Amino acid sequence: RRNPAAMPDGPTKKSTDRFVIPLDSFVVSMGGAGSHFLKLSLSVEVGTQETQTEIESKKAEIRTALVSHFSGISPDATKGVAGKKKLTVEAGEQIESVLKSGTVNRVYISEIVSR
Repeated sequence: RRNPAAMPDGPTKKSTDRFVIPLDSFVVSMGGAGSHFLKLSLSVEVGTQETQTEIESKKAEIRTALVSHFSGISPDATKGVAGKKKLTVEAGEQIESVLKSGTVNRVYISEIVSR
């Protein structure tokens, strides 16, 4: 329960728009010795409806960019919190490389399987 005395007196800053777009999961063959696979399910957060529309219309191109980028990565690249954070940053960069305008605010991993 909130303390009314702790609430601000003036108007609060309007929250920024958020649009979260789920992408289809994909599986890639990872590099290294043996046969390792990575399955990723991602969602992308953007700040405008225009960027959301562009991502939805370019899902095939985005998927191709992601599959190409993550194919051949080392199985060690997915380990730990730092590895997963790096995956989300790299995924955001790959998605932005496909967009004509707009930026990716954040990439969320909803599923990750590495074997």
